[in-house]
Amino acid sequence: MRWCSQLLLAKMKSSNQRGDLTMKLQDKIVMLRKKKGWSQEEFAEKMYVSRQTTSRWENGTALPDAQNVLQLSKLFDVTTDYLLNDDYESDGDIPIVQKARQETDDVISKKKMLHLIAAIAFAIASFCSLAGMATSVNGTQTSLSCLSLSICSVNAVAQFVLFLKETITCQYNNFRFVELPQNLFGTKGRASIAVCSLC
Repeated sequence: MRWCSQLLLAKMKSSNQRGDLTMKLQDKIVMLRKKKGWSQEEFAEKMYVSRQTTSRWENGTALPDAQNVLQLSKLFDVTTDYLLNDDYESDGDIPIVQKARQETDDVISKKKMLHLIAAIAFAIASFCSLAGMATSVNGTQTSLSCLSLSICSVNAVAQFVLFLKETITCQYNNFRFVELPQNLFGTKGRASIAVCSLC
């Protein structure tokens, strides 16, 4: 565990010498703690460490050991990759998360398209059944056309509802909350950005 802290400290020193404009571990800890609305004392209690320890983490004079990094990731519901890599400003910057998100978006887009195609097909079938009902010559043909019309209409509506459900779900899931710097626009808080391409 000690080697992890030494590695983190060496990484922080080298990035400070380069003058990078990246988000450091201590900045992430402060931001995540404030996002939860916790004081340093409350945060320390949840981490089972002293307030002085959390203060040193936030000042950058000490680093959490590997066990505490794992606890931080669980407590703040973020990945350890996000915490330890200064280049990641959110979990969404992690390549594997981006890939998984893209694959999920692709599957949702295909499902939406299939639901829309099925809804259109059933709507066309409904109109054909309606036309067949209008031109039927006996009661049996009329009954079958009416049954066909009912089945196609119900399926068309069901597929359209599923299409709308996928669209609404996609729009809801694609709101990403991005923390803004505290002094930007003179407010603390979040700005939501919709990143929905097909929705």
